[in-house]
Amino acid sequence: MHWHLTVNGRRVSVPSYLCKPDDVVSPKEKSSKLLVIQESVAKAGHRGFAAWVQMDVNSLKGKILHVPARDEIALPVQEQLIIELYSK
Repeated sequence: MHWHLTVNGRRVSVPSYLCKPDDVVSPKEKSSKLLVIQESVAKAGHRGFAAWVQMDVNSLKGKILHVPARDEIALPVQEQLIIELYSK
């Protein structure tokens, strides 16, 4: 999906691109018509967006409001395992 997205109007070619506060993320014009993008936004709209993202589902643009704190991330992540992996 990384070739289909732009950050602040510039194409992103790195899947692990690190967004900063006030960055605007949106699909390229051609890519906004892709079914996978339309479905992803619709599903996310039903479950709700994170508090640190401001999303406009009509224009398919999202703005990063701030870097999320650990308690704002709902994924079950075990940070200690990540630290152990990278400390080898």
